[in-house]
Amino acid sequence: MLIAQHETVDLPAVMEREDEIRAYMRQLKDDNGYEFVLFMVTDIMAEGSQFLCEGNRRIVDRVFNIKCTGVGGTWMPGILSRKKQVAARILGS
Repeated sequence: MLIAQHETVDLPAVMEREDEIRAYMRQLKDDNGYEFVLFMVTDIMAEGSQFLCEGNRRIVDRVFNIKCTGVGGTWMPGILSRKKQVAARILGS
């Protein structure tokens, strides 16, 4: 698994490049044999993260009780820390 994060104050500008981002995420997953790649686009002004996931989404869905979609991602209010709020929960599951 790979969990990456990008912090921004302009979430829509980042999401305009979703197709390009997802293509790179799929390449990373395939090239490295990751089960999934989770990319958190963290909007520090809105205090949350847009989850983009490629690969086995079931793990992320189960841990966070969400349905991580293949297009547009899933907004996670209050999720700001990759290590404390995301990786810790996934690794602890």
